[in-house]
Amino acid sequence: ASIFKLLPDPIPGMEMDRMELQAGGRMGGVPHVPGTKEYLTCVHGEITLHVAGTSHRLEEGDVLAFPGDQAHSYQNSGRRKSVCFSVVVLAPVGV
Repeated sequence: ASIFKLLPDPIPGMEMDRMELQAGGRMGGVPHVPGTKEYLTCVHGEITLHVAGTSHRLEEGDVLAFPGDQAHSYQNSGRRKSVCFSVVVLAPVGV
Protein backbone atom coordinates (compact mmCIF):
# COMPACT_ATOMS: atom_id res chain seq x y z
CA ALA A 1 0.00 0.00 0.00
CA SER A 2 1.06 3.57 -0.64
CA ILE A 3 -0.09 6.51 1.49
CA PHE A 4 0.13 10.14 0.36
CA LYS A 5 -0.70 13.18 2.50
CA LEU A 6 -3.23 15.40 0.71
CA LEU A 7 -2.17 18.71 2.23
CA PRO A 8 1.30 20.17 2.83
CA ASP A 9 0.37 21.48 6.29
CA PRO A 10 -1.27 19.60 9.18
CA ILE A 11 -4.82 20.42 10.26
CA PRO A 12 -5.24 20.01 14.04
CA GLY A 13 -7.49 17.06 14.86
CA MET A 14 -7.67 15.80 11.28
CA GLU A 15 -5.75 13.50 8.94
CA MET A 16 -6.33 13.40 5.17
CA ASP A 17 -4.63 10.79 3.01
CA ARG A 18 -4.76 9.20 -0.43
CA MET A 19 -4.34 5.43 -0.26
CA GLU A 20 -3.39 3.18 -3.16
CA LEU A 21 -3.51 -0.61 -2.95
CA GLN A 22 -2.51 -2.95 -5.74
CA ALA A 23 -4.85 -5.84 -6.65
CA GLY A 24 -4.95 -8.25 -3.71
CA GLY A 25 -3.18 -5.75 -1.44
CA ARG A 26 -4.07 -5.36 2.21
CA MET A 27 -3.15 -2.81 4.85
CA GLY A 28 -3.87 -2.76 8.56
CA GLY A 29 -5.23 0.43 10.07
CA VAL A 30 -4.21 1.73 13.48
CA PRO A 31 -7.12 2.39 15.86
CA HIS A 32 -7.21 6.07 16.84
CA VAL A 33 -8.23 7.69 20.13
CA PRO A 34 -11.73 6.85 21.45
CA GLY A 35 -14.47 8.79 19.70
CA THR A 36 -12.57 9.18 16.40
CA LYS A 37 -14.56 8.96 13.17
CA GLU A 38 -13.08 7.99 9.81
CA TYR A 39 -14.51 8.57 6.35
CA LEU A 40 -13.37 6.41 3.43
CA THR A 41 -14.12 7.33 -0.19
CA CYS A 42 -13.34 4.93 -3.03
CA VAL A 43 -12.40 6.84 -6.20
CA HIS A 44 -10.95 4.02 -8.33
CA GLY A 45 -11.40 0.25 -8.26
CA GLU A 46 -12.92 -1.33 -5.19
CA ILE A 47 -11.93 -1.88 -1.61
CA THR A 48 -13.22 -3.90 1.31
CA LEU A 49 -13.00 -2.33 4.74
CA HIS A 50 -12.91 -4.69 7.71
CA VAL A 51 -13.89 -2.95 10.95
CA ALA A 52 -14.98 -4.35 14.31
CA GLY A 53 -15.77 -7.80 12.84
CA THR A 54 -17.81 -6.45 9.91
CA SER A 55 -16.85 -6.11 6.23
CA HIS A 56 -17.98 -3.32 3.88
CA ARG A 57 -17.28 -3.43 0.14
CA LEU A 58 -16.91 -0.04 -1.55
CA GLU A 59 -16.85 0.64 -5.29
CA GLU A 60 -16.00 3.84 -7.16
CA GLY A 61 -18.00 6.73 -5.73
CA ASP A 62 -18.95 5.00 -2.47
CA VAL A 63 -18.31 6.69 0.89
CA LEU A 64 -18.37 5.00 4.28
CA ALA A 65 -18.17 6.56 7.75
CA PHE A 66 -16.96 4.25 10.52
CA PRO A 67 -15.60 4.38 14.08
CA GLY A 68 -11.88 5.00 13.64
CA ASP A 69 -11.18 3.91 17.20
CA GLN A 70 -11.92 0.27 16.31
CA ALA A 71 -9.56 -2.31 14.82
CA HIS A 72 -9.75 -1.97 11.03
CA SER A 73 -8.00 -2.93 7.81
CA TYR A 74 -8.27 -2.20 4.10
CA GLN A 75 -8.21 -4.84 1.36
CA ASN A 76 -8.21 -4.39 -2.40
CA SER A 77 -10.88 -6.91 -3.35
CA GLY A 78 -10.69 -6.14 -7.07
CA ARG A 79 -8.49 -6.96 -10.04
CA ARG A 80 -6.98 -3.51 -10.52
CA LYS A 81 -5.36 -0.87 -8.33
CA SER A 82 -7.72 0.79 -5.88
CA VAL A 83 -7.46 4.45 -4.89
CA CYS A 84 -9.23 5.82 -1.83
CA PHE A 85 -9.29 8.98 0.24
CA SER A 86 -9.30 8.67 4.01
CA VAL A 87 -10.35 11.52 6.28
CA VAL A 88 -9.86 10.91 10.00
CA VAL A 89 -11.53 13.27 12.45
CA LEU A 90 -9.83 12.73 15.79
CA ALA A 91 -11.93 13.08 18.92
CA PRO A 92 -10.88 16.05 21.06
CA VAL A 93 -8.65 14.97 23.94
CA GLY A 94 -10.03 15.65 27.42
CA VAL A 95 -13.61 16.39 26.31
